[in-house]
Amino acid sequence: MACKAKDGNCAKCGWCCVIRRNMSLASHDEARVKKALYANTGVIYLYPFSRLSISLTPEDRAIIEAEASRLGMELSILPKRITLSRDRKATVLDWFIDADQCPFLKGKAECLIYAKRPSICRMFPDIPSSDKIQYNKPLDVPYRELVVIAKRSLKKQDIPF
Repeated sequence: MACKAKDGNCAKCGWCCVIRRNMSLASHDEARVKKALYANTGVIYLYPFSRLSISLTPEDRAIIEAEASRLGMELSILPKRITLSRDRKATVLDWFIDADQCPFLKGKAECLIYAKRPSICRMFPDIPSSDKIQYNKPLDVPYRELVVIAKRSLKKQDIPF
């Protein structure tokens, strides 16, 4: 199955709502990619790529949490991409819904929150590249240690991860 959207118009096929696919890298390959991404962008990923799903901006996160509450749903929304400042404070760039399929998908292709759907859903299928984002300069610390530092900082800020 693949998206059937033509000319940017939603075909209501539900393909984009199945947000995790069977994708995986060998652990050593994933570690290598994460280190390279960090070296080039200063971005830290706390979770395996195969676990990541739809990106939520901080504004999207607030709206999605409110909609989930209104509908009586429990969601797990976790930090997706993080940067560390020179003083080792973590900043969450975006979040992700920890689910295989969008929890707001009803049936095969009906969105329960269509009017309030996340930004990335509104942009689909023309999602712009994030290569113009200014990231923090990477710290000269082994990647595994960076993840520990980031988690510590998130915990101090009461940010669930």
